Amino acid sequence: ASERQLTYGLVATGLAVVGLSFLLLWAFVLRPVKRLRSAMDKAGAGDLSARVPVRSSDEMGQLARSWNDMTGDLGRAREELEGLNRTLEQRVEQKTRELEHTHHQMLVVEKMASLGKLAAVVAHEINNPLAGIRTYARLLRRQFAAGAAAPPSPEQASETDRILQMVDGEAGRCGDIVRNLLAFSRQ
Repeated sequence: ASERQLTYGLVATGLAVVGLSFLLLWAFVLRPVKRLRSAMDKAGAGDLSARVPVRSSDEMGQLARSWNDMTGDLGRAREELEGLNRTLEQRVEQKTRELEHTHHQMLVVEKMASLGKLAAVVAHEINNPLAGIRTYARLLRRQFAAGAAAPPSPEQASETDRILQMVDGEAGRCGDIVRNLLAFSRQ
C-alpha cells in the first residue's frame, strides 16, 4: 500500500511539476511571444502603432522594449519620408510651372527674333523697288528741267514713257510685297 501511495504521489508530483512547468512556460514565454507575434502581424500589415506591453525586465521584456523602439523609429521614418514626398511633389509642381513659364518666354523671344529677321528682309525687298522709283523720278525731273523751254522730242517722250512704266512697275512690286506680307500676317 505504501508503494502504491508512493507511486501515486510520484505520479501526482510529476503531473504537478509538468503542469506547473507548462503554466510557467505559458505565462513567461508563450503568452509574451504570442503578443509579439500579434504586433509583428499588425506591423507587417502596415500598422506601425502596434505596441507590445512591457511587463517584465527579463529577456522577453527587453525584446518587447526593443520591438516598441523599432516600430516607433520606423513610424517616424515613414512620416519623414511621407513629408519629404509631399515636399518633393510640391517642388516638382513648382519647377514644372517655372519651366512652362520659361518655355513661354522662349517662344515669345523666338517669335520676336523671327519677326526682326522678317522685318529686315521686308525692308530690303521694299527698299530695292523704292530706290528704282527714286532714281527714275530724278531722271524725269532732270529731263523736265532741261526741256522746260522746248517741247519734248519724240525720243524724249518715248524715254519718259519708258521711265514712267518702270516707276509703275516698281510701285506695283512694292504693292505686291505689302499684299504678301498682309496675307502672311493673317495666316
